[in-house]
Amino acid sequence: MLLLALGADLGRAYYQSIQINGAARQGMITGTAGMSNDIAAAIRDEPNTAVANNQANWGPYWKGQSNGVCGTQQTSSSTLDATCGDPHGCPPGSLSDPATPSVFVNGVVACFAVRMCTQTEAALTAYNGICQTWSDWRNRPYDGSDYQLQTVVVFQFTPYTAPIAVLFSNNCLNGSNHCLYLTQTATGVILH
Repeated sequence: MLLLALGADLGRAYYQSIQINGAARQGMITGTAGMSNDIAAAIRDEPNTAVANNQANWGPYWKGQSNGVCGTQQTSSSTLDATCGDPHGCPPGSLSDPATPSVFVNGVVACFAVRMCTQTEAALTAYNGICQTWSDWRNRPYDGSDYQLQTVVVFQFTPYTAPIAVLFSNNCLNGSNHCLYLTQTATGVILH
């Protein structure tokens, strides 16, 4: 019976990871398809069977909330959309360290972050198209630019079985003793 429970927990974690990966990819695809597309909505809508698209799960990253809208088109690097996702890249953080505040409080189990990278010809040649310098989080590319877009989605997974739980971190901030922060990243090039 214990093996069955352990297998179920590992299966849940794997399934959640696949769903979170899909959310990160969908946000990147949506963002690279058009400058005014709502990246946040695409991220939240994708893992609908794994993470319900509601304010309880997404907190400040739910539609209409302080960090939950990523559809505003930027017109230049000086008019950055400062409400697009988490400003710190969704770190688990802690309640005691104000430098790395956690978003995973008050029942919030999901977070996303967005940032961009200038993709020059020299960088394409020198680094095979791999970004070396990223902007601050919350910055999406603006119209008329050739940039890379990176989306990160993090989900706080809490196992049901004690043997699996003790393998994970004990810094969960949602009342659970042990959890794992599933993190998925997707990067794409915007060619407009």
